[in-house]
Amino acid sequence: MTPHFQFFAGNVAFLTPSMATYSTLQGAYNAAASGNTIQTRSVVFTENLILNNPSTINLIGGFDDTYSSNLGNTQINGSLTFSKGNVNISNFIIH
Repeated sequence: MTPHFQFFAGNVAFLTPSMATYSTLQGAYNAAASGNTIQTRSVVFTENLILNNPSTINLIGGFDDTYSSNLGNTQINGSLTFSKGNVNISNFIIH
């Protein structure tokens, strides 16, 4: 199997394993099932996330434009509100 990468313009949250894309982190989180991973590029999202999914979701930021390298950070200008479930977060800066 050969991986296929494409460039995504703007802020994009990429949900795996479904390969769906979302313009907001909240949209990707709301669609995520237990064990899914949300990947984002090294960009800035301005939103307030409400994390109330009773599942375990992985949130990994800092990818390059092709999602083939993860060396940076994704920034969230806003807040995170946790009320249910578990979220494993890496490569994010919260302002």
